[in-house]
Amino acid sequence: MRGDEQHWPDGEPLEPVTAVAPEILRTVAGVFPTGVAAITVVHDSRPYGFAANAFSSLSLEPPLVLVCAARTSRTRPVLVAAGAFTINFLAADQEGVCRALARKDDDKFADIDWEPGPLGHPRIAGAVGYLDCTLHSLLPGGDHVIFTGFVSAAESNDAPPLVFHHGKFASAAT
Repeated sequence: MRGDEQHWPDGEPLEPVTAVAPEILRTVAGVFPTGVAAITVVHDSRPYGFAANAFSSLSLEPPLVLVCAARTSRTRPVLVAAGAFTINFLAADQEGVCRALARKDDDKFADIDWEPGPLGHPRIAGAVGYLDCTLHSLLPGGDHVIFTGFVSAAESNDAPPLVFHHGKFASAAT
């Protein structure tokens, strides 16, 4: 079995298909509005984080979620080493937080107000909601890694969320 072949669960190969170009996938996927999450972790007494829109609830029983991180992310190996993380759903007025976490700076948290959650990882002040997770599994996902997390604590409020749509930030009507 070659690594680039796709197979049905029973092992039978799927017929090969032509792949869409990355820029076309980005454009078409961009018509689907997504929430914006900040994935945060503390390791060796230092906060780390990255912005993500690749988040999904996976299972209610057990309570599992998934988030994707680029293989090139400097936070990805830290998250694996820590074994736990917090997903912060950003509010409509937190575009600056998202941009700070998207930078390659060593101190992304210099201007971000946060406090440790139950697992010790950053809960960003003013976020719409939080999920505190322990690392459940890692899966390959092309140029990303899929992290599944077991949710051990959760909290939300009614603030409007930050949304990403057509390559721009927006606020969702609530």
